Amino acid sequence: MDNMEPVTDEVEAESQKPGAYIAARHRNPQETGAAAAGAGNYMVAGICALAAAAVYVIVLALLWLDWQTLQSA
Repeated sequence: MDNMEPVTDEVEAESQKPGAYIAARHRNPQETGAAAAGAGNYMVAGICALAAAAVYVIVLALLWLDWQTLQSA
């Protein structure tokens, strides 16, 4: 219980109510850094999605051209 610290904000401090206690072992020290680092993963996912869409369009065009060639033969 030594590592427990009160979590209070200005409203609770003014009202003199006891604040919530969160043990240090339950806190996430990388919480602030994880939000900023996660943005890069979405950029890579977006680039991959655009590349997949382009490949899909190319495959559809090839299938259509092949179908047109088969119909004329």
